[in-house]
Amino acid sequence: MINKLSFVLALSCLAFVFHSCAPLAAYAKFKKTTPALDSFYVEVPLLFERGLPLLTVTIAGEPHLFALESGIVSVVDQSLADKIPQARIRKIGGDRSLKAIIQLDDLAIGGLPIASFAAAVIPFSDSLAEASCMPPFSGVIGLNAMKGAAWYIDYEAKKAIIASTAAALPIPDKAFRFPIETTAMGTATVEVQTSDGVLAEMKISTGSTSGFRFPKRQTPEIPAAARKLRLFYARDGQRDTFFYHFPETILLGGAHEVSNPIVSYRSSKDKGELGNYFLRHYTFVIDWPGEQMFLFRREASAAPIQACSCGFNYYYSPQDSRWLVYGLMESSSAETQGVRLGDEVISIDGVSFVGRSPRELCELDWNAIRADKPLSKVRLRRDGQELELELERFDWADVWPQEN
Repeated sequence: MINKLSFVLALSCLAFVFHSCAPLAAYAKFKKTTPALDSFYVEVPLLFERGLPLLTVTIAGEPHLFALESGIVSVVDQSLADKIPQARIRKIGGDRSLKAIIQLDDLAIGGLPIASFAAAVIPFSDSLAEASCMPPFSGVIGLNAMKGAAWYIDYEAKKAIIASTAAALPIPDKAFRFPIETTAMGTATVEVQTSDGVLAEMKISTGSTSGFRFPKRQTPEIPAAARKLRLFYARDGQRDTFFYHFPETILLGGAHEVSNPIVSYRSSKDKGELGNYFLRHYTFVIDWPGEQMFLFRREASAAPIQACSCGFNYYYSPQDSRWLVYGLMESSSAETQGVRLGDEVISIDGVSFVGRSPRELCELDWNAIRADKPLSKVRLRRDGQELELELERFDWADVWPQEN
């Protein structure tokens, strides 16, 4: 399976690089971003592709596709920034970094002008095109551009509504309401507590494919018997482990109980993350001015995640045009038969990976190729030697509970 978390990992890298290199004084630029009108209500079309919401913005009247991610500051791709006069770009980071902030006064979303729109300028479109199946986009509408409004997001109806007040939005009486807190930069967070007592503040991340992701430092609170689907990861010289955990319930914002939640423990970020694997079941409102969030169930349940695995994940390395194993599931047939992190993937079920780009593999009909066979024939290369294995497959939908 082509890793659908590629974009999330890429955004995490963007956020890390920017926050680690930019001086604190630069944050003032982001804090000035706000809707240019005091009262507004606009409806915009919204795409939802591979777990990522996308919308169209205009810059000087020209349309551009942007992702919508409430968990990081706004980002503009270098290729788009190159088309904008240099007088409107301010460098930050000195000789140590080529990062820059772009500041625009002619960006609009659905006709709503955004004053002093600030975004980090980072080259990412080429790497995403090479190493993921994401649709091409030119930037990210981030938390600094979202925090001045109430955002109504409906993935099923493919629309978003941006309003100056949540009272103007079509929120039904049966909606669950709970408080959120915001950081100085505008990150919206919500309190989450599992039925077995693990408590965390989670940032609300509309660009993440995670469900409930807890900081890894809280793993000692989870007994070993409750840790399921442990995975080992290695990529770009970094090794890590994470696991899934299925508590009976989660209390969200101290008010809304979720049954059969999917919880993962990975990374050691200060805050956890509430992402689209959970949010896609709902129409929801993030109301920054009112410091509150609303959830209401869609009429039709979101379809289960359709993904099949042989017990390992792989990614495309554009540096040497190879596909490499970077994730390995504990006790899977892949692990027991000796698949190792860093092995090169030569072929799966007769489909050659050699010389193929992610885009080419995305276009294949893997269900037809596999034809419901319980085993996958996998060829790997390690230290110049080729290995041929037959690995058992399983469907993630049979493993993950469906949240309610």
